[in-house]
Amino acid sequence: MSAPPTRSPLRIPSWAGDLLGALVAVVTTLVPGPGMGLGAPHPGGPRGPLLDGLPLIVLLGAILLIPLRRRFSILTLSAALGLFCAMIALHAPATGVGIVAVLAAYSVGSGTDRRTTLAVGGAATTLVVVLSVTVAEFGVIDPSIFQIAAGIAVAAALGDSSRSHREFVAAATERAERAEQTREAEVHRRVAEERLRIAQDLHDTVAHQISVISLNAGVASSSLGSAPEKARASLGTIRTSARLVLTEIGTLLQYLRADSANPGAGGADPDANAAPQRGIKDLDELYTSFAAAGLRVSATTTGDLDRIAPTTGTVAYRIVQEGLTNALKHGAGGEADLSITAAGTTLSISITNPVSDRSPNQRDPHRGGLGLTGIRERVAAVGGSVEITSLRDRFTLAATLPRGAEPHDSHESGEPA
Repeated sequence: MSAPPTRSPLRIPSWAGDLLGALVAVVTTLVPGPGMGLGAPHPGGPRGPLLDGLPLIVLLGAILLIPLRRRFSILTLSAALGLFCAMIALHAPATGVGIVAVLAAYSVGSGTDRRTTLAVGGAATTLVVVLSVTVAEFGVIDPSIFQIAAGIAVAAALGDSSRSHREFVAAATERAERAEQTREAEVHRRVAEERLRIAQDLHDTVAHQISVISLNAGVASSSLGSAPEKARASLGTIRTSARLVLTEIGTLLQYLRADSANPGAGGADPDANAAPQRGIKDLDELYTSFAAAGLRVSATTTGDLDRIAPTTGTVAYRIVQEGLTNALKHGAGGEADLSITAAGTTLSISITNPVSDRSPNQRDPHRGGLGLTGIRERVAAVGGSVEITSLRDRFTLAATLPRGAEPHDSHESGEPA
């Protein structure tokens, strides 16, 4: 269940903030406080219309700097401090221009790095404090200047804090998005691999059982009149093979349909609901089915096959199934030699059968169909190697697989086999 949408916090438009800052600067300039210093009249009395109008021009210039502080924060702060000094030199109220400097200091902290903020903010604060001592009259220091100095320092610190918070949120958001994308990509990759594996299993199953059905159909049709018992036995084999292939196809399609309907939903692991796999333990049943189809299999096993990793066992089963299916379909003499050797860290499989001139698929080992292509992919997936040769009327499919982690070792370590 998805979380309810959250409302974004109320944000003041930039133009509204600039307008508010300009209004405060005008009010604090036109309504100065009593006392000496910044709010005091010029000691020399009236100065004439031109000089009396200069403070308003300076104030207007400071207000025009406010919208520029986001793009040119350091230049805006420098200009505001220059106008601040001009207001003091004119003995005019400089608090309004100081507010513009405070706003610019916030933009410096918000738009630059911390080192720049400390350097520029510290220099601006020091300048204002030194200026207050320099222009003090009659030994009285105007507290407004210290307020502006403190305001610049605090604004720079707040701007730096705002920038740090934005960077933290952006980094956290990027990490979350990257993790989500990685998770989704991994789920889709594993689902795609499972679908490919199901397609390979489907081909292997159908190819084997259809070969059995085809051969027994030929035997039944040729023996129907002369040997009805043999024809009846062949029809029984056809029925059994058809039932087996339909059952296995139904099982595979069930898992394939489940993955297609809801791939990786809720972060589910595709391997948790993987289709059941054949293995080394099922080879005897495979030999029996080929014997019923008319293929004489001479199987030789060396080593302990019970200590083979499940993944390797599945690949080994499919190699044997494909090799014997090819021998049944394309081979000559109705026989095949199978050798399985487990030694050290490897499992070797060799399937050899005679071929005839009417077997172009086995005469040319490079003319492999989907079955041999699937075998190459399966073997490569577990880090093994496969070699297909056709010499002296013998077709050979040989594969070498790593034994992998033994099943009991995986359980002892707490890892899935």
